[in-house]
Amino acid sequence: MKTSIFSIIAFISSVCLCAGATSLSGSASGVQDITVDSIVNSGDTYSVGATGTKSINISKGVTLTIDTDATLNTTAGIYVTGTFDVKSGADVNISTQIVTWSNAHVILDEVVSKSNGSPISLALAGSNVKVDFGVSQTFNYWDVRFDNYTFTFGQDVSVVFNDVSFGAVSVNKETLHSEKSVTLVDFSSTNSIFIGVGNSITRDDNPYTYEIVSDNVLKISGDCSELDYGSASYKFIDEDGEKIKISEVYDGTTLKGFNITTVSALVPEPAEWAMMFGVIALVLAVYRRRK
Repeated sequence: MKTSIFSIIAFISSVCLCAGATSLSGSASGVQDITVDSIVNSGDTYSVGATGTKSINISKGVTLTIDTDATLNTTAGIYVTGTFDVKSGADVNISTQIVTWSNAHVILDEVVSKSNGSPISLALAGSNVKVDFGVSQTFNYWDVRFDNYTFTFGQDVSVVFNDVSFGAVSVNKETLHSEKSVTLVDFSSTNSIFIGVGNSITRDDNPYTYEIVSDNVLKISGDCSELDYGSASYKFIDEDGEKIKISEVYDGTTLKGFNITTVSALVPEPAEWAMMFGVIALVLAVYRRRK
């Protein structure tokens, strides 16, 4: 009943938020700047053809919603400064990547991929970025260039980043030297993150090294010919600031794909408590009878 009430509230909120949004459909060429709240409605298709790396640019404070049973096709990437909201049941095909700038919010309640089904990349090119994972997703790489990311997880959601990358951008190298944090919200024993699955830790085209230096810190180090990045390390924490353990470790050659899991013990359910007390009572009864 609780779930049903929350679902109704979410639905009503969605309707209210999208009521005044501009509807998008048909085909467009060139980069499309989304400067007012916009929506691709259920049953509609919006296709954007643009050269270069960007197809859609979502402005600060603006939301682009892809509704259930709506389709979005792009020939390049989506750049988010505002909010990109993909509803469950939407069909979103992005040719390259989702790029977020500072304070952006990406809500993924449906899998987003290339038109052939292969994974896109998630480049978090800014700080204080929020990403909500409502369903399991796989990405080509995760750009960990900046700080203060917040990942919120739905139940049974697993997120896979096939690689980790800085990308070649001109940023102040000092911003990359200190430890940074990724906060995992609603992250439980049903969730996991895998990074670097099956990849060499040193990429030929980008000479950075990725390793796990402790139970909960991912360290990225190295430099390139133009910019000396030094090194940066990322710790994973929960919403209370408690560290989250990385259970699988760097093996000296490759990142096998580490799985981040919670370290706190699970609290028994009432039925489990009752069963445990029942067992204790039975043991005591047997003990007394033998005495």
